[in-house]
Amino acid sequence: MLQVKDSHGRRRYHEELRLWDAGLCIEGQQLTVLAQMEVTKEELDVDEGVRAALGSRGRLQLLWGNTLYHKDDLPFRSDMSELPDVFTPFKQKVTAHCNPRKLTAL
Repeated sequence: MLQVKDSHGRRRYHEELRLWDAGLCIEGQQLTVLAQMEVTKEELDVDEGVRAALGSRGRLQLLWGNTLYHKDDLPFRSDMSELPDVFTPFKQKVTAHCNPRKLTAL
């Protein structure tokens, strides 16, 4: 697979997608790219680059997969303001109130 890197040696996935997609899409068909949902700015920037590279030819579908428990199922406020500072209280609350989700069929 062709890899495109920036001046810091980091892969430029959205540039790779442009080159890879050039021979992949058939006129009139939509391309769906599945990827793991991320949280840092650099990774979110890559997501935006991939969306831009896809344009109207396809879509980027992001799936949560970083943790055993889905972030929306955690027994804390959505802004995580109640998140404990240490692991043991986190583990106790999560194991008492959460179950891992079933696998998602694609």
